Amino acid sequence: MEKKVERPSIEAIDYNGMIVIGGDLFEFDKARTLLIDHADHGNTCRIMDLLASDAIKGAIDVHSRKLSSIESLIEKYGERYADFVKVIEFSIPRPIIFRGNTLTESMINYYNEQSINKKNGYILVDEPLNKKLNGEFPKIELYGMNYQIDINKCKLNPDNEKHPPLRFPSSALTEPSEIFYNIFTNKQEWFPMPGQDFPHGVVILQFPPLSHLDIINYAKMAGLSATALVCDFPWKADPSSINRIDHSEMKVTQSNQKSPVKKESTKPESEKSTKKARIRRKRH
Repeated sequence: MEKKVERPSIEAIDYNGMIVIGGDLFEFDKARTLLIDHADHGNTCRIMDLLASDAIKGAIDVHSRKLSSIESLIEKYGERYADFVKVIEFSIPRPIIFRGNTLTESMINYYNEQSINKKNGYILVDEPLNKKLNGEFPKIELYGMNYQIDINKCKLNPDNEKHPPLRFPSSALTEPSEIFYNIFTNKQEWFPMPGQDFPHGVVILQFPPLSHLDIINYAKMAGLSATALVCDFPWKADPSSINRIDHSEMKVTQSNQKSPVKKESTKPESEKSTKKARIRRKRH
């Protein structure tokens, strides 16, 4: 059993109610009239300067993190302002600004999902995201067992410490991968000896790149801020992104140890062509 490594104690920051715009974290003042850069409190923007009929609209400079209205950018640079300054445009629904902390969890989830789907450029921080920004590992459930996702070490650690972790090659961080998994014992299996078969209950689990399951830590590994990617990709680990291949579709032979998925055909093309020719002659 692996020795559990204790993380150094770090004082938590309450990010609840803050908003990520274009990947950068902003706070509201108490009157909700200003957006304040969390990393630089001297960088502020009046919400009224961004107010449109249906939303708070504008753009954030990716270098200075300054917020501007589209009109002010056009006035300064012209219609082709994107040729002169690199910005990310955003559109924030008015209820997020003016209803503040009265929004329910379901409403926050709705607005955040809409933002990602429509590329609106913002994410409102709720309690689950607050915990992730404070270092909590994302979790995922596989057949009744909960796992913490540790993409730094390319493994999934079970909550039950008596169980070994699920291990992945280092390439699994950025590439799809697959493991053999026993759904009855909740343990990882390895390829059996030639001539032997898998124990009952073994399936293949096909994973997306592990970075897709934890974009917050992936951003930090890349030297970016923890919030850099949350406006573009879902930050919650999605169990539906893991595909299952049942035992009936697996073929255990020496010839396909590198790829356990049953192949459609292993006959050479020349044999296939000969067979097709025989069929044609029979028809005539």
